[in-house]
Amino acid sequence: MAGNTLHVPGTYPTIQAAVDAATTGDEVVIAPGTYNESFDLLVV
Repeated sequence: MAGNTLHVPGTYPTIQAAVDAATTGDEVVIAPGTYNESFDLLVV
């Protein structure tokens, strides 16, 4: 089963918001630009 595509900043305002919402199989797509934030990829 294919995952969802989560767009930053289209659907999610920040990279962290998209990472937090992602589940296994999802893809986070980040538009070109400068993002002044820190984020945790939650990789285990």
